[in-house]
Amino acid sequence: MKAHTLGESLILPVCKKIVKTMLGNEAAKQMNKIPLSNDTVHKRILEMPFSIEKNICSNKLQFSDFALETDESTDNASKAQFLTFIRFLDEDQIINQFLFCKELSANAKGEDISNILINYLCKWQISWKSCVGICIDGALSKVGCVKGLTSFVKKQNENVITHCFLHREALMTKTLGDKLKEVLNQAVEFVNYINTRPVRSRLFEQFFSITEQYAWIRNSFIEISDDASSTLTEEEELAVISTDSRLKIKYKESSLEKVWISIREEYQSISEKASHFTAIFNIIFI
Repeated sequence: MKAHTLGESLILPVCKKIVKTMLGNEAAKQMNKIPLSNDTVHKRILEMPFSIEKNICSNKLQFSDFALETDESTDNASKAQFLTFIRFLDEDQIINQFLFCKELSANAKGEDISNILINYLCKWQISWKSCVGICIDGALSKVGCVKGLTSFVKKQNENVITHCFLHREALMTKTLGDKLKEVLNQAVEFVNYINTRPVRSRLFEQFFSITEQYAWIRNSFIEISDDASSTLTEEEELAVISTDSRLKIKYKESSLEKVWISIREEYQSISEKASHFTAIFNIIFI
């Protein structure tokens, strides 16, 4: 690794010449007070991760809902690492941020993984009540209903939404039985047939009515079915939003997350409910 002397050997002399030319010798001498030695820069680099971590955990996450995404990986030293990303609301935008990386023991069981995650949030006094979702892969240590990570997380907050993305599904298809493989092949052919022509895709969309419970999150300007979980205040706010021409223009020009964040002061109840779902990781990208 190269020594951190670039600032002291190159940048500082150039800055001194500029200051000397513009302001004189006395001002240039003041530049010598800037600490840019190798040890000082190295110390600051080591402090940067902790500063970022403290800012997120102590400030941002204390007053915001958040979602987690986890995965394990093996480094070049053949050591298992547990990685966690976090997604949270920060003022007028949703932030995707790396949270931590911890080395796993020899047995990376669901209990071991959950203890790392739970202890980390307890260390920073982050409430599990603010966790709206967790995204995982298809590993047994994650999805197990008794000793998997999700089961331990549900004990902390039973309202957490868990999303499993099976990124090894392609390997699974190679070991399918003949009957299941035939069904899968027919489904693939069916989808490919529809996607080859735009006309077929448009006609296919008309065959089924939209009955998803939370379709209003993606588009608040369509006619929606009754949602039993919605309060009267939420229904009234959604009705006003659906007729707002200003928001229709913003909906076409901005991302879905930005639209809901921009109206959280004006329509507090419905935007808060929508934010729970827009904050959740929808795929695993690690």
